[in-house]
Amino acid sequence: MIKIKENILHVLLILMVATSFYLSYLIWMSPVGRDTFLKNESAFETIEEKVEEINKENIFLPIKVRYSENNKNQETQNESLLLQIQQALSNKTYHRTKWKSYFNENDYSKAIDIEHGFELTYGMLFPITEYLDLFNLNIDISEEEQVQVYFTKIQLDVQKNEVRFINEEDWTVYTVRPEKKLTKVLEIIKKVDYQWRPVSESVAFLSNQFLTQNELTLKKYSYISSTRRYTLFRDAFFTNPKDVRSNGTSADTYLYDGTETLIMKQNQEIVLFENVLENIGDLSIFEMSFPYVQRMGSNYGSVRVLNQARNQIDYRMFVEGFPIFAEDFEGQLAFSFSDSGQGNQKNINIQGNLKTLQIPIPSQEEVVLPATEKLVQTLYQNGADLKQIRTFMIGYEWKNIENTGVVDLIPNWFIKYGDTWLSYEGLLNQLTEGGGV
Repeated sequence: MIKIKENILHVLLILMVATSFYLSYLIWMSPVGRDTFLKNESAFETIEEKVEEINKENIFLPIKVRYSENNKNQETQNESLLLQIQQALSNKTYHRTKWKSYFNENDYSKAIDIEHGFELTYGMLFPITEYLDLFNLNIDISEEEQVQVYFTKIQLDVQKNEVRFINEEDWTVYTVRPEKKLTKVLEIIKKVDYQWRPVSESVAFLSNQFLTQNELTLKKYSYISSTRRYTLFRDAFFTNPKDVRSNGTSADTYLYDGTETLIMKQNQEIVLFENVLENIGDLSIFEMSFPYVQRMGSNYGSVRVLNQARNQIDYRMFVEGFPIFAEDFEGQLAFSFSDSGQGNQKNINIQGNLKTLQIPIPSQEEVVLPATEKLVQTLYQNGADLKQIRTFMIGYEWKNIENTGVVDLIPNWFIKYGDTWLSYEGLLNQLTEGGGV
């Protein structure tokens, strides 16, 4: 009986995948069908998609949190917990205290030592002015601090009743003291199991970092994928979507209006948007990119900022608190900015993908991840610059199963090395093949 059910499920999955491929062919691969489709969409003869906006609190969450108590440490990437801690920070009034840079590693380590409390880790350098504006924190900072204070971590020291914004790249610590005690935050972690994993401070290789000592077992996910309607990108990115014109070729499709251009690369299903932003004033990279992501809404999935470096910012889809990494921008919105040659203008470039995850496929397959302590040892032995290792997190690699329409999401360790996120194997390959990164 079980075998019969499995065979029926297998047949149904094949039919669903075949239908998906057929519909994709009708829409994208047929020149006549694509031209007609574009004309109809340009005339707005089809029903527009309802877009539910996503809020800034979800987009700018940290990537993980460590909880320390009685010399025991554990961490998790649980989104619900991260959001609750962030909300607890937002609903407080703060006294100004101090901002200090350390030039001695021992002094810096003492300043950020936390015996009882939480440490929130971001995957980027976050300007404190942006953070205060985004989350409406009532902290009074000077003009000098507005320009100079960036952070990669936030600590909630319950024992000392302090909140610290830490920049681990230049050993800067900005400390504020809330009017009300932080002890109430402890009630959050007592509610449910947040899938904690034990970590220990690394002494031999990475100072001030906490690594796993044991292997972890995680489930692999599989999904049937489908193709998004390009109108989702058109309506989110163009200033006046109804004025957009189209021009299709055998390989790509172009939408344009003035300086705004949207290109769909059919073979890879990659989306490329380009525009010139005018009158940007002193807008930051966060302020310039966020409106585009917000208008994409929840239709692009649960999206969060993962990285920001120089003139680039990276928003990625998260599944169960884990980011997705792929080769062709699946589950990603990658922004880059450059000078346009005009004083108050910026060129903007956004890359994404039409593919999306639709129907989960039952799977019991598991993947065993090695301890990060062991990974660090191997990387060091192969020439890694340990000072460039910022943090570790678990993510999912997007793997398209050829000719099936099925996507495997495979758990793996990802490392922030310098300004770039790389899988453990990807970083190791660069070290062994190129003699360094």
